[in-house]
This record gives sequence, C-alpha cells and structure tokens, in this order.
Amino acid sequence: MYTAILLKKRIAVYVPPHSLKTLLDYTRSIPAFAWHRQNWNILHPYVQLTEEEIENLQTYSHYVAGFTEAAIEGRDELYDIFVNVPNSQIVIASHAKDSLSMGKLHKDIALLMVAKAEDDSLSDIDVITEIATKTQELLNNLKSLATLDEESGKPSLTLETLKERKMPPATENFLFSLAASEGFVKL
Repeated sequence: MYTAILLKKRIAVYVPPHSLKTLLDYTRSIPAFAWHRQNWNILHPYVQLTEEEIENLQTYSHYVAGFTEAAIEGRDELYDIFVNVPNSQIVIASHAKDSLSMGKLHKDIALLMVAKAEDDSLSDIDVITEIATKTQELLNNLKSLATLDEESGKPSLTLETLKERKMPPATENFLFSLAASEGFVKL
C-alpha cells in the first residue's frame, strides 16, 4: 500500500457492511503513507457500486476508496490494489503488477515499517512520523539524482540518469515512477 500511495495508484478497500467504522478508520489512515503531500482529497471512504458513484470515482487518476460490497473484488478496472481487510489480504491487479514490482529498496522500507509498528513504545503518530521521515529521506535522495530544470526551477530526472546508476530494474522503475508522481520528470 505504501508503494501504491507514493506512486499515485488506485486503492480499493473492502470490509463487510456491518464493519463501516472499520472501513472509515482504515481508509482514513492510508493517505498518511504520503504524509509529505497532505492530500486528503484522494480519500473516498465509502463508495457504493452504483453507476453514478463509479463514474464520479473514475474522474480521479488516483484514490483510496472504501467499499462494503464484496463485488468490488471482481471490478479490477477500478483499482490497482485491492485490500480485503477481513481476510488480511492485498491483491495487485494484473494490469498494475509491473509498476508495483518490488525490490530490495521496498524490502528495506517494509522491514522498517514492521519494526516501527511492532515497537510498543511508539504511538500511532510516532509511527507515522517515522515513515514520513523515511519517505522524505527517499525523496531527498531522489532529488539529489536530479538536475535543476532552468525553466521551472524544479528538480528534473530522466530515466537515462537512473540507468547510468546501474540499479536493479525494480528499483529503477520504482524511482522513476516516484519521480514522475512527485513532478520531477519533465514531460
């Protein structure tokens, strides 16, 4: 989910109808993975599978959407990542597998997250702060690989620059996608 949020993917979260509070709590927490953006507009905590609501949802390029209808699992055109909360299961849609392939960098970040989440001395806010700090380090490292675009004054990164670093393909793909998500890629 962390990678999906950073790369501005579409996340569908399912819980049964009797667990609406769980759905609201769960969906509300996911955008915190990209704390540096402070974008809560991506949050659609309760969506029904009606034509009108689906059409509205599809006007967004990325989102976290909550559903209480199990039929959402079969609607993979609506998500890149499907989270089945009661089954503790995350499914990556087949069309999103390449963009969400994981490498050593992801494993390192995941291990940090697990360690922080299991640390009883840390509050929820402390865990969010630790993840936000790690994300900011990642973004700072990414910016250090970029050059300053003279027109915009913003960092600009090319795929060629990353290829010169001879990184593993999954890391290269992730970093380039992250750069694009953060606006570091000049189109």
